[in-house]
Amino acid sequence: MTLIRTFARIDGEGRILLPTNIKKFAGLVEGEVVELRLVGADGRILISKKEPKRVGVRKVAVH
Repeated sequence: MTLIRTFARIDGEGRILLPTNIKKFAGLVEGEVVELRLVGADGRILISKKEPKRVGVRKVAVH
């Protein structure tokens, strides 16, 4: 498992700007949805890339 560690600041609107090297390594693109999870009592934040939900094809009965 590769570990990349870096720092980021939280801006005045509460946004976290991810460094370019992290975005590239994770394959993240602008507008993509990620999940933030608090892990452990020490406040670690886990960021997970989320795949878009696939919309299933509905079968319609034809009479």
